[in-house]
Amino acid sequence: MTLFRPVHRWLTLAIFAVLALGLAGCSKTTKPKTPGPQAIPLADADDIAQLLGATLASNNGGWYYTIEALSDSLYQSDPVYGTPIYAVPADTATFSVAKLGLKYNFDLAYFRSSNPNIGYPVRDTAASDIEAALHIQSNTLNSPPGGAVPYAVTGPPGGTGAGFGISSDWYCNVYQLGSAYDAVQFDFILDDSTFASVNTTVDTSATSYRYWYLPMEFNSVYVDTLKIRKADLHSNPYPIAGDIHWTLDAYRMKTNSRNINDATAYYSEALVEAFMTFNGTSTATLQIVDDIEDPAWDYRYSVDLKTGAIARLP
Repeated sequence: MTLFRPVHRWLTLAIFAVLALGLAGCSKTTKPKTPGPQAIPLADADDIAQLLGATLASNNGGWYYTIEALSDSLYQSDPVYGTPIYAVPADTATFSVAKLGLKYNFDLAYFRSSNPNIGYPVRDTAASDIEAALHIQSNTLNSPPGGAVPYAVTGPPGGTGAGFGISSDWYCNVYQLGSAYDAVQFDFILDDSTFASVNTTVDTSATSYRYWYLPMEFNSVYVDTLKIRKADLHSNPYPIAGDIHWTLDAYRMKTNSRNINDATAYYSEALVEAFMTFNGTSTATLQIVDDIEDPAWDYRYSVDLKTGAIARLP
């Protein structure tokens, strides 16, 4: 078993420190972002919201399932809490979870506040936080479930069929494991590429699917200080605080193609940001804006973290 090197741990912490100081308006890439007052079409915002909801939806194998699985791993580490609901071995450094064909591979190291530079393969009462590397191979994500191959969703009523985890680079830290805290805290950095066909469920007049490509190079997700009550880790693993911030370069493609170097291969390019907040339930609030720090326009949606279902909000 190879544990994380201390330099990587401190690099990750430094990145989160930078995020806390003002990353909301920045992207990890050097590609310029030039938001303006012209809003993207509502139909495009609907599609993007539908796609983000699908990639999160834990019931369908979306990546919020990994937070549920980690929560349950911590939950079942304490015999007070009872029987686990996920097949995740407690207190181990490596394991995998799968849902509807999507498989996530974890590689964990447990750290102690008394010696934060050394990672351990087993959690004990002295553990203060976790550092995790997370990998997903290119898999099919269908929301709602049913498509046999990528992009094979039929409708209406709509949904999303996606090639998910085409390429990815994910890191996660979990803090406040000690008994002095009543909630654990999750911080993620995700870079992932997704190609999808989307038929939004919020517009009943939308009868055809539209192709969207989000390349990894220009799309990042920052999961910032999500706090889940320890008492809720098993039965209600949803944040009472924190947010998720996406920087997105989304291409509406003309065909089943990812060739964004050819300007004739896509209809439009949407440079947007998305921001999600929580209230302790499985229903979150999503904003799609031009600039989260100083928005000239915004679209708002509710998102079900379990099913990916969305609805427009005023």
